[in-house]
Amino acid sequence: MGDLLPTLRVAAIQAAPVFLDREATTDKAVQLIREAGEGGAKLVGFPEGFIPGHPLWYHFLSASSARSRQLATQLFLNSVEVPSPTTDRLCQAARAAGVYVVMGFCERLPGRTGTMYNSQLFLSPRGEIIGKRQKIMPTGGEPLVHTLGSGEGLRPVETEFGPVSGLICGENSNPLAVFALQAMGSRIHVASWPSHFSETQPMLDAIEISTRALAYQSGVFVINAVGLVNDEMIDLLAATEEDRRFLKRRQQESGGYKRRVAVVYHIDAKPVRQRGRLDRGKAERLRRAGRRHLGHEMHAGRHCRLLLRPGRRLLPGVALRRRGARRGGEQRGKGRGCDQASYRANAHH
Repeated sequence: MGDLLPTLRVAAIQAAPVFLDREATTDKAVQLIREAGEGGAKLVGFPEGFIPGHPLWYHFLSASSARSRQLATQLFLNSVEVPSPTTDRLCQAARAAGVYVVMGFCERLPGRTGTMYNSQLFLSPRGEIIGKRQKIMPTGGEPLVHTLGSGEGLRPVETEFGPVSGLICGENSNPLAVFALQAMGSRIHVASWPSHFSETQPMLDAIEISTRALAYQSGVFVINAVGLVNDEMIDLLAATEEDRRFLKRRQQESGGYKRRVAVVYHIDAKPVRQRGRLDRGKAERLRRAGRRHLGHEMHAGRHCRLLLRPGRRLLPGVALRRRGARRGGEQRGKGRGCDQASYRANAHH
């Protein structure tokens, strides 16, 4: 009869924070984790920057205005250090609920007075921090408060139901970021999203397109955790009546996230509608059938063919050499790093 692969229940948190209030938002996160565990979930994904909130005001306010600077100060004062009493509470909640958690949060480095990152924290049912990653390239208004992240955390965490990965917002459509996680065997992926883009950028379309493509190309389940706005956030963020109407529409579309942007996308890019159940047996059959349909087997897309991180041997068999250098005796450019454009990947077979 062969092996029977498990069915897993997951939870995608689609909620608004208690904006720029770290302790109150942590209280809310703890309650949501508890409810997810009581509902049978084993993995819980949260939106981008859930604790204490995302710097959404830059969509509506001038970056140099007094109000923007005040909100940026509040973001810093409510940001999260790792470890800290806030992460201790989240670890305790994960242990009490018996779930894995992927939490979006604004990270502050200990001892710094201004450096922040847009980060994801990975927690185990044992109440341990098992991973942390930072958004590599802040986008939109984020660079005004978030600095560039490191690629060090760009790897899945191990669980009893397979490797679990995460990316933030536009990273979910970044080919090399997605490929890096695919190459390391990710099976379930948490895509953390904000509550909205700008008025000229339809976020629902972007989420649907990018996460369906990610699920299909990588052969993974994708969990969409999308932020929401509430009345308090609208009052705080809206600078004009037009801004208020825009945010109200986003608030009213909250149900649309669940209809148009499924909580979970199956590896064949179809929505999972049975309360977030992941059937790994069906997934494996579809994955192999899809590979044959595309005319190549799994081993044909050898991961050593792409350079993922210049200057580092992330994958076996990938080396760097300078253009024009001979194979077997590469010369190193004096005073030049391996991340220069003059270096390229040379895959050894």
